[in-house]
Amino acid sequence: VLKEFGLPREALGWSLVGFNTGVELGQLAIVVPCAAALAALRRHSAVAGARVAVIGSVVVALAGTWWFVQRVFFPGG
Repeated sequence: VLKEFGLPREALGWSLVGFNTGVELGQLAIVVPCAAALAALRRHSAVAGARVAVIGSVVVALAGTWWFVQRVFFPGG
C-alpha cells in the first residue's frame, strides 16, 4: 500500500515505522485512560468493577466474532 503513495523505495521503511509508531501511540492514548478509570471504579466498588469487566469482555468477544465472520465468510463485502 505504501508503494501506491509514490514514496521513494528508501522511504518505505521509515514510513512503515512512523505509521506503526502512530498506531501504538493512539492505542496508548485510549488504553491508559480507560485502564485508570476502570482501576478507580474497582477501588470505589468491586462489584461495579467486576460488572464492567464482564460486560466489556462480552462486547469485545462479540465484536471479534463479528469481525471474524465478516472477514472469513464475506471477504469481498
